[in-house]
Amino acid sequence: MKKSLFILVMVLSLSLNLGFWGMIAWQHKPCPPKDRFHPFYRERFGLSFEKAKKMEGLRKEMMQKMKPTGQELAKERKELIHLLSVPEPNRAEIDQRLANIQALQGSIHLMLVEHMLSAKENLTPAQQKRFFKFIMGRMDSHRPGQGRRGPKMEKRGGKYKQKTE
Repeated sequence: MKKSLFILVMVLSLSLNLGFWGMIAWQHKPCPPKDRFHPFYRERFGLSFEKAKKMEGLRKEMMQKMKPTGQELAKERKELIHLLSVPEPNRAEIDQRLANIQALQGSIHLMLVEHMLSAKENLTPAQQKRFFKFIMGRMDSHRPGQGRRGPKMEKRGGKYKQKTE
């Protein structure tokens, strides 16, 4: 009796475990592809697959160029905060760090402008209009004190919308 009950419990436990792991395997979604911006470019700007791939290549190239400058900028900002945090800050060193930060930010802006010009070459006039309208919208939503999604935004139905009070 005990032996058959033990076998029954083991079979039940094994079938539950197999069912559980089978359910996980069935619902597992594959990882998104590395070139996740292709659909973005195609949907947002109406680009062909080839143009979207070219735009993604330009974006990756820009990010690679900007990475060392961004890291240096972060380092300079940390050093500035350190200089400001000491009991008696050295104004000359602070001014030097600020000048370095401004120069790095200027070089980042220059890289962004070069990227936009090279991206513009791959777009039709209608696509260019949509591209720059998108960029202007992103710039408007990044004003100080408003966060990434602009003023008083909330998520409804998968999209962010202006709050109504």
